Amino acid sequence: MKEKIRVGFIEPTITEDNYVLGAKQVPEEVLQLDGQWLDYSVEKERQEQHGLETYNCTGFATSSPVEIYIKRKYGVEVNLSDRALGILAGTYPPGNNPHIVAESLRKHGNVKEESLPFSDSLKNVDDYYSPNPLPKKLLQEAEQFLYKYDFLHEWVFNDKGLDIKEKQEKMKKALTLSPLGASVMAWRKRGDLYVKDKGEPDTHWTTVVGYKEDEYWLVFDSYNPFLKKLAWDYDFGYVKRYWVGESTKDQKDKQIAVIIKLFLMGQASYAWEILKAMAGLGTKQDKPVQQVEIPKEEPSPKKDYITLFAKSIQEFEGWHEGSKSFRNNNPGNLKSVSGKFIKFESYEDGFAYLKDYIYRASTGKHKAYNPEMTIFKFVEVYAPPSENSGASILNYAKHIAKGLGISPETKLKELV
Repeated sequence: MKEKIRVGFIEPTITEDNYVLGAKQVPEEVLQLDGQWLDYSVEKERQEQHGLETYNCTGFATSSPVEIYIKRKYGVEVNLSDRALGILAGTYPPGNNPHIVAESLRKHGNVKEESLPFSDSLKNVDDYYSPNPLPKKLLQEAEQFLYKYDFLHEWVFNDKGLDIKEKQEKMKKALTLSPLGASVMAWRKRGDLYVKDKGEPDTHWTTVVGYKEDEYWLVFDSYNPFLKKLAWDYDFGYVKRYWVGESTKDQKDKQIAVIIKLFLMGQASYAWEILKAMAGLGTKQDKPVQQVEIPKEEPSPKKDYITLFAKSIQEFEGWHEGSKSFRNNNPGNLKSVSGKFIKFESYEDGFAYLKDYIYRASTGKHKAYNPEMTIFKFVEVYAPPSENSGASILNYAKHIAKGLGISPETKLKELV
């Protein structure tokens, strides 16, 4: 009998409340139509260092797809603490169930890697999974993740009765939505590809970031080599996908602030009824609760995406004292129909023209653009491949998206 290689994956027990792809409980937001996430890969981190095996693959391969997803969707690089996630999820040798780990992230959030790193000072597993419980300061930092993001997850499939081709199709679809967490047998290599023989148990949780159809699956792993190619007919046991959106937690806090105001105004009974409604408890009073006007919050000003867009272009074009764009008062390095850089009387005139240019592109009033274009497509026209490399165009689009706090796939029409 072959010895099991145990690196931290514990087979989950699937229950009815565990969502499966297609259940419509987790948004199906297509971000990578080609299913390739390698360009957004994050810092390589080992779950085993200096002879210390943490058995925390479920932590590493839950953090990694989430980090990659956030980098792709929001243009923001985050590095979450795999160690803290393991502690919050109750991970300990021989490992953990990836569903439990994902639920821990959803409920408790996580801290930055630098707040609780996998440092050289850790000598054993008990050192790694401490302090446990986390001190209040770290718990509060972890909660801040939930104030910024909503996190959801679901199984891509959890039916071992599926044949390989059915699994392949489900994984290809899921990879348009997010990087995937997947259970594998760690590790057996045959030729250039990693394989899993029939009947071998899954012992490891890793991150699938792409594929080449009929040839291999591409994995971003927590063991060296960090990029692995798995045989196309690899029989994955369990696969999970992830979703991150803007948090609604701060909105709930605003509701609580309104309720506090009602108490301070002497409207305690009405405040209690609102609290009951929020908790889903309802009311059985014979008489309707006296209606009072809830103090209105000042509406937040609409984000001026056009100005932010123009500032991001100005930054990427390298506008600074002494530059050509600075001398021309042309922060966008815009050209006339003759192909020469436009000269403006003042910086204010140049910046206003750049804003108007973006506005016209976003509203269908500029013949070179279509409001249905994404920011990436805008950059392909604004800074075409004849003037910039493909990588430069991608970086340009990501720079703009980061300045606006949105995805490079956002359509121009959404900015106005």
